[in-house]
Amino acid sequence: MNAFIALLCLSFVDPATVEIATSADTRVIGEVVSSDATQWTVRTKDKTEVIRTADLLSIAFPQAKVGEPAAVEVTLTEGTKLGLSQIALEGEALKVTSSLLGDRQLARGQISNIRLQSVATLMDRWNELVQREKKQDMLVIRKNDVLDFVEGVVSKITPTEVQFLLEGEAVTVKRERVFGAILFQKKPNTDKPAARV
Repeated sequence: MNAFIALLCLSFVDPATVEIATSADTRVIGEVVSSDATQWTVRTKDKTEVIRTADLLSIAFPQAKVGEPAAVEVTLTEGTKLGLSQIALEGEALKVTSSLLGDRQLARGQISNIRLQSVATLMDRWNELVQREKKQDMLVIRKNDVLDFVEGVVSKITPTEVQFLLEGEAVTVKRERVFGAILFQKKPNTDKPAARV
């Protein structure tokens, strides 16, 4: 497992019971005592185990309750997807909220796209737009059962509106009309996703 994602997972939660699978085909269930870029220390029922971060395959939180589907999905540039309950974008900072992850902040440069709605019949079109070559941000608007887009710069996302620069002119769109935003990044990363959170 990617060390960044492993640390991201840990930084988002209070000490809790985790189930860790390793590349040596072992499972460790216990409470995380500490972690850094090189290792995780987990206290099990019988002992304390040290696991190299490089050996992590997966980290599960068995006590986490499955609730409603995430209202928002943020995809990082390397492919990791984060299901969130709220987001707010302003300038170079994306503030995210999740019942599991708590409140955190991500840099705009880490974000590939932000999906604000989930409609099964529109997901193929959304995925097609995500893969499309772009020279600017794309604001994806939902018109009934169709997705359309405009190119420009997504400057702000609040709970009620999205601010967008279209050919240098500021435009405000009600958030309920916006299906998502696909952010332009200079160097897209085509590696496989490190994890799905």
